Parts: sequence; C-alpha cells; structure tokens
Amino acid sequence: MPSASTPQAVPPLPLLFTGIAGVAGYNALHYFQRRYPGQVIGIRPRRTWQLTGDGIIALDAEDTGWRLSSTIIVSAPSSTASAIAP
Repeated sequence: MPSASTPQAVPPLPLLFTGIAGVAGYNALHYFQRRYPGQVIGIRPRRTWQLTGDGIIALDAEDTGWRLSSTIIVSAPSSTASAIAP
C-alpha cells in the first residue's frame, strides 16, 4: 500500500482514449481530463453525435481520409499513408 509521501508516476502525456462511447472509456476520459487538464483526448465514432465536449473528437476507424473533424486535420507522411491505405 503506497504511503502519502510516495510520489505517483505521471503517465506519458498527452493521453488518447478510444472507445469513449462505452461506460468504462467515458468514465476514464473524464477522470484523466480532471487529473491532467488539456492533455487528454478521446475519440468516438461519428454516429455517436450526442457525445460532445472538450477533448472529444469524432473519428470512424474506417475513415482513411485523415480528417478527424471539420476543424482538425491530421496528415501523415506519404510512406505511412500508402502503407495503411486500403
């Protein structure tokens, strides 16, 4: 059992949570957002449009266009993009 004086390890930041449409992922996202403000991001399927908020991004796993949302665009080097393109 850790004592009050034992320092706690800080996870590598930023954190990315997948599966936040489920109960466990949703709770974990909010727990870590409170613990590490501005350092935690969660992704959800586009079909769960009701799930919105700070640090929540709509992304379908089969989306190969590298577009995460209307305001955030992520691009990969051409070698990476060609390696994972269908």
